[in-house]
Amino acid sequence: MIDTDATSAELAAAGPRIAFLPVGACEQHFGLLPLNTDIRQSERLARDIAAAFDSYLLPPLPFGTSLENTGAAGTLTLMPETLAAVIDDLVDCLYRQGFEIVVIVNSHGGNFVLRPAVRKINYKNPGRKTIFIDPWEIVPAERLKEIFEGDNELHCGERETSVMLYLFPEVVRKDRMIDGDPRALRIELDMFSIPLLAEGKPWGLASKATAAKGRAFYELMVSHSVEFIRRIIDRHEKHPTYHG
Repeated sequence: MIDTDATSAELAAAGPRIAFLPVGACEQHFGLLPLNTDIRQSERLARDIAAAFDSYLLPPLPFGTSLENTGAAGTLTLMPETLAAVIDDLVDCLYRQGFEIVVIVNSHGGNFVLRPAVRKINYKNPGRKTIFIDPWEIVPAERLKEIFEGDNELHCGERETSVMLYLFPEVVRKDRMIDGDPRALRIELDMFSIPLLAEGKPWGLASKATAAKGRAFYELMVSHSVEFIRRIIDRHEKHPTYHG
């Protein structure tokens, strides 16, 4: 793996065919976690996943679609169509440089537009492949039940706080590790914001979070993501176009 600490000449000489683009968000986390939580997570996840490949790691995209967390100080959002256009431009630039495969590593659930954006890119670019991966969603439910106690988990809860306790314990405000249960569904974010629905508390059992749980979950996120990407690359080599 090579990253942007390399010079342009060093990158060209290394010649990786796979580029990894982390995508995060800058948004509120209820006073428990910092505004750059999703940025930190996306960069670290992408780095550890990319290490399994001969690849080029890009810096994390720090802004995503965070409409659901607006209304709180520090939250910045792109409109969905803006984020889709940015991803399209960046992937096009990488393709023009000769990269065959681009992996989008998402670490923010609100970036829902990335899936249709990636589908459109693949439809329009035969012979190349853009892979979307959300490590937070790839771990099987039965494995999650082995690690975590809560199930109504969406923002700053047991899972996210555990991962931050494992990766970046120094930034977790441990006195704010309290539980919240807004008794709302994810789909309700199309109608109301997280701060309104969650009433200022973490959406999940933050008090149950531990670094040990975070490590177990994180290692599963990385291993399952690597396995998925390898499978998609194998299929791409057999069927290099969207339609096969």
